[in-house]
Amino acid sequence: MYLDRAKIIGLLPRLLGPIVGLCLRYSIKLDELVEALKYILIQRADSEISLDSAALSAARISAITGVHRKDIARLRASARPSTKPKNLVMKILGQWEQDRRFCRGRTPKPLKVDGKRSEFTELVYSVSTDLNPYAVLFELQRIGAVECKHQVVRLVTRSHSTRADFEQGLEQLADDLQNLIIAVQENLSSQAEVPNHHLSTEYDNIPAQCADKIRRLLFQEGRRLHRKMRSLLAPFDRDVGSSRQGDGRLRVVFGSYSCLVPHKPERRES
Repeated sequence: MYLDRAKIIGLLPRLLGPIVGLCLRYSIKLDELVEALKYILIQRADSEISLDSAALSAARISAITGVHRKDIARLRASARPSTKPKNLVMKILGQWEQDRRFCRGRTPKPLKVDGKRSEFTELVYSVSTDLNPYAVLFELQRIGAVECKHQVVRLVTRSHSTRADFEQGLEQLADDLQNLIIAVQENLSSQAEVPNHHLSTEYDNIPAQCADKIRRLLFQEGRRLHRKMRSLLAPFDRDVGSSRQGDGRLRVVFGSYSCLVPHKPERRES
């Protein structure tokens, strides 16, 4: 579907508004924002427009993005590959919930962690033998997903919070934004019979004193929903499911969020 360029430009303030709000809140200045924008324009041009896996010339990137060639050379020289580790924590926790070896009924059971052949080591190696079980345990404890006492580890919460980890929270926000934009772009341009799931439910006249009750309700229902999604998707995944057939590779995301926004009366012009 073709969209008028002028309309896209007209929508940019709304699309960029939340990012700019984040910058204002954490005192990120215009020059820092512009530098980041230049960097991502160059990176995306290299990854999405390059032909035959060959990097585009600085002159061509400059023509496509409007970034000056001197800035392109400087930012390319300073660019570093992403050091973000592959997130296998979700798969390990999902395996803990789905694999009967690590459950009692439908509930993840406490696992012994002592020794090279412990139950927890078996869980980690069922996802990847390249992982260090003790490093995984440290990460699970760090994010508050498990507690470990007397050499036994218990799953205490499936949906760990990022409130205590500011950097991880922003990483999750960046991932969520990218996934949402990909889903919407595909829905706008694809002729697929079934579109990507993209729905929101909103009520705007709820008493403020109901906030805690509603927040708890949404959190609990969200956990149940994602547990169901994991049970549906896990059998398809080569790492944790039983199926190993099929070509190619897909990353499948089902995201959700909730927010409670206090009403702000409209300002009257003086």
